[in-house]
Amino acid sequence: AYGRRTAPGLWSAAGADPFGGTISRWPTQAVGVLLSLGAIALAYSLGGQKPPSGVTFGLTLSILAAGSLALAFVRGDPGPSIAGFRADALGSAAVLIGSAVVTAARLRAR
Repeated sequence: AYGRRTAPGLWSAAGADPFGGTISRWPTQAVGVLLSLGAIALAYSLGGQKPPSGVTFGLTLSILAAGSLALAFVRGDPGPSIAGFRADALGSAAVLIGSAVVTAARLRAR
């Protein structure tokens, strides 16, 4: 899951390409880790507030899916596509929509 090529800079890590050259790439995996840690922090902070059943899970899943969707557009590795979009982006969008709908329903049922 390496990122797209980018200009050298503070936020672009230099990594080796398959031919042994060094290329600056967008830090896709590092940003993914930070987004995941943020989702865990949110889930942990909501744990003490006793939200309705399923809301903490739904919000956490929504954040993870939104992060995965956003990162799909800066990935540089090859992957299958459907109608011009990466298959993982479409899957992440479907999970995001589903988790948002379920979370909203759980909040309304309150």
